[in-house]
Amino acid sequence: MNSAGFQLKESSESRIITERLIPGTELISGIKKICSDNALKCGAIVSGIGSLKRAEIICVKPNNDAQAGIKYCNPVMINGPIELLSCQGMIGHTPDGEISLHIHGIICDSNMKLYGGHFVDGCITLVTVEITIIEITNTDLLRELDEETGFSIFKFYTKNNKRE
Repeated sequence: MNSAGFQLKESSESRIITERLIPGTELISGIKKICSDNALKCGAIVSGIGSLKRAEIICVKPNNDAQAGIKYCNPVMINGPIELLSCQGMIGHTPDGEISLHIHGIICDSNMKLYGGHFVDGCITLVTVEITIIEITNTDLLRELDEETGFSIFKFYTKNNKRE
């Protein structure tokens, strides 16, 4: 493990992008389209609120056979109407340049039961999802296999492509 216990890169923000996903828009592909339309390569989703017709989430569970001692559960679908109480995450890319998202959130069903986890494809906007993204510059968020954990995670690099 890295002796410092963390990976840190100094970056700066250049833009704040606020957009609304309309009814029927899939959350993940909708956010990727926002990024594509705004030529945003790296950023932080600092706020996401609204309502969903349905949500699909995963979370970690113990697995002694896995390198990190955990694995993701199978996707769990929660049918709506659902309040999207909180959504945040990171925006980066894969080595081949595809936009990659890592989004977590908290939702509430019509019985006020809370769920939280990692959003995956299949979350559909009901009335609105309002998203605020801060673009990150001077830092490159690259999704790569992490040999220490066995997971594909974002690694943070300086923008000059110097891998530190």
